[in-house]
Amino acid sequence: MMPGDEVAPDWDRVRPVLDEAMAELSEADRDALLMRFFKNHDFRTVGAGFGISANAAQQRVIRALDRLRESLAHRGITTTGAALSVILPAHAVQTAPVGLAATLSAAALTAGSAVHTSIAVTATKTIAMTTLQKSLVTFVVAATLGTSLYATRKASNLGAEVQANEASLELLRLRREVGVLRQRTNELAKGASGAASMARPGQRAGDESPDSSTPINFSRDSWKPAGLATPENALISFMWAKSQGDVKTAFSTATPEMAQSLRDSYFKDKSEEEISAMLIESAKNQTGIQVLKKLAAAEDQVVFQVHVEGTPEKAYSLLTLQRTGGEWMVSSAEERANQP
Repeated sequence: MMPGDEVAPDWDRVRPVLDEAMAELSEADRDALLMRFFKNHDFRTVGAGFGISANAAQQRVIRALDRLRESLAHRGITTTGAALSVILPAHAVQTAPVGLAATLSAAALTAGSAVHTSIAVTATKTIAMTTLQKSLVTFVVAATLGTSLYATRKASNLGAEVQANEASLELLRLRREVGVLRQRTNELAKGASGAASMARPGQRAGDESPDSSTPINFSRDSWKPAGLATPENALISFMWAKSQGDVKTAFSTATPEMAQSLRDSYFKDKSEEEISAMLIESAKNQTGIQVLKKLAAAEDQVVFQVHVEGTPEKAYSLLTLQRTGGEWMVSSAEERANQP
């Protein structure tokens, strides 16, 4: 797409220091990032887990991302919260072996030291991952132990400390289940369908879709001046303006700060005619644009992972769009060489 000032973090640099960076976060911040990006929960479900509203949960996730960004910055890695919201689910999550949960459940049914020995051996032999990934598996182990130990605690003669841990885990599990049930009940009461779809061009302002990992294609013949009412419309309007060499419309799809940055760098000392020719040339072999993933970084901010057809197959861009005054505009663009 268009170059921006922000630099996306290189995963090979992030991965070695991610353990230390996550260790500096509070337990609440780690849980918020775990549920949002590793369990793929929306903000309402995250809020239910903490006993707070969806808006409060969204702010908690944003603050947790910012604290992680600061922790990484202390280690020489500069990035943004929006970029982290894309690379964390794209790189950090690796599905545990299918039989792991069953193994842990079976081991949890045995009493005393056999429970702990079986789980320790299984985890040591099968799991090698970052602190974030360990947190995900720990979450599954905790839920399994909470249920199994509750069923067998009268016969297992566990100590007072184990019983206290068991009660805490069971309370956390039940609390989250109640939150999920309350959310579903509210959705049914409102007649919600429970399934979200990507926003299409022409969708009304305020109808933006939630997070989506379902790719959607916008072929070249669908490009048009669609306005800025939704992030998707802004994207289509930009691609149309680029293919037509319409400099005014192209820059109107970017925030004023982004537009000025491009003029001062990529288009420095270029006339309007030269910029128009550069836009047309850049779009000459582009036959469509594919939205690979959409993430809601904040209430008024979304991140698109897009691939432009006609460019190298694995190349993609991270586009951050900001809503200002009811209009969506690109606030940053980061080029990446290989899709995760």
